[in-house]
Amino acid sequence: MMLCAYLCLMSFGQYIGGNLADRFSSQLYYVVVGLFSAGSILFLAALKFPSSWAASIGALRFSSFNGQLISDDYPELIGDPSPITALLFSLLIMISVIPWTGLFPVMFRLITDRIEIAGNRFARIYSLYTVGNVIGAFVCGIFMLPIIGTGRSAILTILIVGIGVIILLLHEGNKKYFYQKLSVSIIGIFTAFLIPTDYYSKAFNLGKYNVIDVFEGQTGVATVVPTSRFYTIIDMNRTASASAMNANPQTLDVYQAWRWNHTELMAFDHQFRPQEILIIGIGHAYLIYAMLDLPFVKKITVVDISEEVTKAVKKYTTTSVKKIFTDPRVEIVIADGRRYVQSAIKKGQKFDLIQNKINEPWHAGSSNLFTEEFFAEEKSLLRPGGYLSTRPLIGHLTDGLKIFGNAIWGGYYHMYFKNGKVIEPKSANITEDIQKAWFASLPGIDDENRILRNKLSITIFNNVPAELKTDPNTDDKPTFEYYFLRKLLGTWISPRVELWNLDLKKYKIDLPVRYTPL
Repeated sequence: MMLCAYLCLMSFGQYIGGNLADRFSSQLYYVVVGLFSAGSILFLAALKFPSSWAASIGALRFSSFNGQLISDDYPELIGDPSPITALLFSLLIMISVIPWTGLFPVMFRLITDRIEIAGNRFARIYSLYTVGNVIGAFVCGIFMLPIIGTGRSAILTILIVGIGVIILLLHEGNKKYFYQKLSVSIIGIFTAFLIPTDYYSKAFNLGKYNVIDVFEGQTGVATVVPTSRFYTIIDMNRTASASAMNANPQTLDVYQAWRWNHTELMAFDHQFRPQEILIIGIGHAYLIYAMLDLPFVKKITVVDISEEVTKAVKKYTTTSVKKIFTDPRVEIVIADGRRYVQSAIKKGQKFDLIQNKINEPWHAGSSNLFTEEFFAEEKSLLRPGGYLSTRPLIGHLTDGLKIFGNAIWGGYYHMYFKNGKVIEPKSANITEDIQKAWFASLPGIDDENRILRNKLSITIFNNVPAELKTDPNTDDKPTFEYYFLRKLLGTWISPRVELWNLDLKKYKIDLPVRYTPL
């Protein structure tokens, strides 16, 4: 962006070019106002582009979780878009950038009248251009977007550039056709007031997918989408970043707390009773809540990169899960998960359990939380005998086993890596301290309908079976993000396959479950 560059150019007019009126041809001013107005109008057109049109050409896609709301009307929109389609559509939407970026060479021409001074003048205006870009990026990302939102930031951007263009016209020596050029500029400025301030709530309404609230800030835009079920979806980029519970699940919702509170691991490892827990990503918040029922838990640190998502979850959680935002044992930290882990290592911190709650590592910006290098960092943050918990994907199995040398899967939504040797027990013991959480069919609130299980099926890996081995996901080779091309070339096994979609009977052991009488 060149917002500051334009204004600085006018303020330091004598410094970079002397008396502008004596130097510039009138035709260049027509080019300036034409480019500015064209950019403004094209920008407005991009924001007004109907979402139904984007859907019809496959440029708008949804993850399977939030895609449930559009599955009846737009089943073809669930899944990943074609990279070619996404690229072409992005280029179409970004056409408005072309005329605005074209202003830079025109501005350079305006302050250059002799070839021998071109280099000096170019260096000066390019310096201002760079300063404008840097200042604009920081001001916009740190202040404008969180305070006034995306729509108003877009309006302000056009107004500032428009003011710069008008100041330039006032410095023009040849006043002939001044009002014609001013009129063209005003058209561009007027366009700013047509920019929608509620863009996200209007642009992404398809089928039952209807945005009711928007949270904008330094990490992006989180949209709030209600469902007919017990949760409200919190989206970023049409990917379910989190959700907020607005009702208690019913019997048919198949939502048992023991799938989330790690008691199957604690029944398997009789000695494992985590006191300090690190959770990366607030997710649906119920995992945090369910673990508060464990009497030995002293501290849960939740790290999430997005304050917007966290605020949305807090606002739209209306059940007892809201307790996590007031319980003194829970600390919510707004930070990048990987940077937090690296900082904690330097401080000498240790945790008994680390839960990586990022569910879709194939999206840009997420796969660095699942690389071999990050697995190693998490291991160094664990106490001896501690566990790292991740989503049970075969990609994580390959990478985690290389670092930890073991993997345990209880058949549900968590795969565990132990910082130490895994000893296979004779039985799964449900001791008094984990019974309440073990029996809970809802997150820590329903203790009446107990399900007595007589066995616990556990899969233990000490090496990766050949049929499950994937390419390593490293910092230099993030296979989760770049799977499309490699899949197209047929060069590797997709790391996205979930363990529950595979036949792992030959790797399972069935442990008898023993209950300690209350």
